[in-house]
Amino acid sequence: EKYDVLGLVLKKNGHIIKTPYRHDKAKRIIEVSSVASGEYEWSISAFIAGHDISSRERRRFTILPIPPLPAPVFVKNKMVKTIGVEYLMNNRSIHFEWKAVKDASYYVLQLENLDTGQIVKTVSDLKNTFYDFSEIEKLNIGKFNFKVRAVSILGAGNVRGGYEGEYPFEIALPKLEDLEVKDEEYYGY
Repeated sequence: EKYDVLGLVLKKNGHIIKTPYRHDKAKRIIEVSSVASGEYEWSISAFIAGHDISSRERRRFTILPIPPLPAPVFVKNKMVKTIGVEYLMNNRSIHFEWKAVKDASYYVLQLENLDTGQIVKTVSDLKNTFYDFSEIEKLNIGKFNFKVRAVSILGAGNVRGGYEGEYPFEIALPKLEDLEVKDEEYYGY
């Protein structure tokens, strides 16, 4: 049909929502860039010579919620559960590694002290599937939890989060009064 002005009327829960759209007159289509999950109703408004020739037909569609990305799976044979004196003598960092999550754009990680509830470290835009925590001086004797989750960028500023993978570990060092220090050996924590 001929028209002078054409527009999209899009409603969610009975309320008109404003969303950018692209109209291709030659193909007679209107494309909406991105909308959140929910139930929608749409119709076409059109005018010719000032007269309303809008469609009276209403159509509905549903956008289902996008499920979260799965939790990352740790590569446990490359990680340590209990960190003691021997480990600290030979390593300057604690290595964490996980398998890549399909569709992940980046990873968010957090290291938490389970005894105090303190967040020791947060990294929010990691592209790698491993992390070497080198600030060992921030840790003390006790239990810790390393958490990582995948995030996917969907476009138009939207992101898809994921479930957290958790890896508990422990810093197990002898108490200072039980420590036997030999000549030219140093002990740090």
